[in-house]
Amino acid sequence: KILDLLRSLKLVPDQTPPQADQIGELTDELRNGIVGFLAMTPCLLLAINQEDLTRDPEQQNLPGTTAQYPNWRHKMRYSLEELENSPEVGAFVAELRSRLRATGRIDAGLGG
Repeated sequence: KILDLLRSLKLVPDQTPPQADQIGELTDELRNGIVGFLAMTPCLLLAINQEDLTRDPEQQNLPGTTAQYPNWRHKMRYSLEELENSPEVGAFVAELRSRLRATGRIDAGLGG
């Protein structure tokens, strides 16, 4: 149902498969659509973790595990400096800011 909603809001292309199991991996388009939807909601806090930002399939923390998974010990794929200088991350942040501006939740004059 989320894919239908994202399509109806024009947050993902019309050719996006209707079922999640038909999508091989999280694409930039799909990630941006999901985050775009979240930005449209009246939530007071929108947090995006580094794994989602970079589409990293490895999770930092796997809830419900203790000894089975190296929670919080797995190094992130990119350093903060690499993230800051990444054109892909910059494009994503610009897209997110644009969506937040469209909702009136950030002001263009505030550096957002």
